[in-house]
Amino acid sequence: MLARVILLLGVTTLSLCCVGAQRKLAQSAAAPAPSGPTLVQDLLDVLGRNQSIGPQFYKTAEAAVYTSLVYANDTSTVPLDDFLLLPLAGGGQVLVTWVDNSTTAVLAWRAADNATAAMTGSSVEMSATNFLGSVFANASVNNATLNPFQQALQGAPDTDEDLAATIVRLSNGPFPRRVLCTGMGGGGAYATLCAVWAAVTFPLAQIRHITFGAPAVGDALFNWSLEQLVDISYPWATASDALPSLPLQLPLPSIIMYLQDNNTRQDTTMVQNSLQYYISALMESIGDASVSTAFAGQNSTDNNSTLVDGVANYDECARNDGGGSGGILSRIGNAISNFAGSAACEISSTVSDLVQEVDAARGYLDNSAEESPGQINATFTNVDLFSGYNGSCVPILCKMEAAIVASCQVYDNSDGIIGPGSQVIHGDYSTDVGVRWDAVNTTALIAFRGSQSIEDWIQDFKQFLSDAPYSTVLEEMYPDAHVHHGFLQQLQAVTDKAPNISVNIGNVLMNMSGGVPPSLVIVTGHSLGAGVASLAAPWAALQWPGADIRCVTFGNPKPGNAAYAQAFRDLVGKQYRLTNYLDVVPELPTFNDYTEVGNGTGLWATNQTVYLQERPPMAVDQLTWDDHSCNLYEGNLIYTSTATIPSAVLALNSTSGTAVAG
Repeated sequence: MLARVILLLGVTTLSLCCVGAQRKLAQSAAAPAPSGPTLVQDLLDVLGRNQSIGPQFYKTAEAAVYTSLVYANDTSTVPLDDFLLLPLAGGGQVLVTWVDNSTTAVLAWRAADNATAAMTGSSVEMSATNFLGSVFANASVNNATLNPFQQALQGAPDTDEDLAATIVRLSNGPFPRRVLCTGMGGGGAYATLCAVWAAVTFPLAQIRHITFGAPAVGDALFNWSLEQLVDISYPWATASDALPSLPLQLPLPSIIMYLQDNNTRQDTTMVQNSLQYYISALMESIGDASVSTAFAGQNSTDNNSTLVDGVANYDECARNDGGGSGGILSRIGNAISNFAGSAACEISSTVSDLVQEVDAARGYLDNSAEESPGQINATFTNVDLFSGYNGSCVPILCKMEAAIVASCQVYDNSDGIIGPGSQVIHGDYSTDVGVRWDAVNTTALIAFRGSQSIEDWIQDFKQFLSDAPYSTVLEEMYPDAHVHHGFLQQLQAVTDKAPNISVNIGNVLMNMSGGVPPSLVIVTGHSLGAGVASLAAPWAALQWPGADIRCVTFGNPKPGNAAYAQAFRDLVGKQYRLTNYLDVVPELPTFNDYTEVGNGTGLWATNQTVYLQERPPMAVDQLTWDDHSCNLYEGNLIYTSTATIPSAVLALNSTSGTAVAG
């Protein structure tokens, strides 16, 4: 019910820094326990008054409320559907809460007063985890964090009910569709373990990991496991915060996100590393007009072109098909030639790059019949969003199974094809997208069709980077983010620039749901559809800031530049992106600074084996269109019984034992 209390209003931005700065050796004095109810009310008041709070801060604000409650020992300030306060060994506690309207389990952790000091001390003893299953079990964790957490997994000492069973009991039956693990300081370290545990225990749930000033927890393999398993991670700190870089013996987290604290730092009543300090910095970041931007619904009032003058003329050169003579290959070849020769349509300054693209185009067209075999030879036709197809649910992979079926089925292009009551929207630029609403799970499924028509192929080859992001909302947030022009046009055809509400994804979904906002949005696609889905996921995050966004793509071409990849990471988090063996499409485009999105967590499938790694970089002439068809992706994913860790990743594992600072 908390989602009914916090108001959904708008969009802002944040400061994120990849860790690389010198570690801070000094720690602040231990902070007193904050006054939880006061903090909660202050936070809710600020959120209620503020007119521009986006997905990062919306989700963080929810986490901050729950973290405040576990410190307060008083849950009366916020209506909770059901909850339990579970004491931890040596002091501290975890608030276990169930939220009915989003089928969410929340675990808010508070460490004992001396626990954070023990976690960050000069001597660190490491042990292997025993709760991550066979795939991730070799990761090692600081014993000072691990031991109290493992005790909490066993549940209350006077019962036979473990923590997972407690969550199921509080839910009255349903397994959680979302698990939020949150905490501050040492409690944040417990929350980090909680996130990877929850991902293995509830493998179909979306996992949120949101912490404040949490110290490092485990070795490099553990950090890698966290990146693989957790859907969205916001490990917050402030610029002068020492805790995220301690203990010195452990590797730094892959990212630390920084809250603004310029004004908070001037307040002499604030104690650094206290919950009051972090929430004050959060409020400061939310309220800073210099980093906030207004967001008007679905951008329906934004009629300004996101393209600069001149680039918009690309349609003319792209659609110059030589009068329709010479067949498909000739017409696309003419379009590409005009494309490369026009100043307004410039795509590359390197001849070899263009040759690679044209060669790829020939392969694409020669094999065009294999682009969409899913509707002909699909092994599975039942798009069940919350069940595994092979009787088991492999962490990471099982979140992708319904998506691959939907991505292949949507080629059929008819209503009902991706589930009961689903519709296929037909937009400009040959855009087709299946839309489905699951009322029981408040889940939206959006599946973009891959290439079938000549116009689709033209969209594929509009490979220059747009000179502006696809939304004016993102233009201020990420001014350097640019995306694939053809994918952008298809997305806009069914969102911001749809000619009427009947072909606007947001309006169609709200009509299906009766105005109920989704708690989970699954965005998926194969080939061209994957490229458009990679742009649609941040769009969905901005439409519904409180929702989880699961972006699952297959044979995904690179959708934008590095700044766009950063925006995707901030707004969406992880992307479930599968590349099949030697499929050429994920290596395209080969120029203009294109890159993948999803924080380096792509997967590689070969012969019904899925590796938890990106495919090694390969030249286009080493790859093939033969591995691109949708049904090959479907078979390799669904018939895979386990995910495989590459040997290079396993080598990251540190030996359990004692490490002493020098």
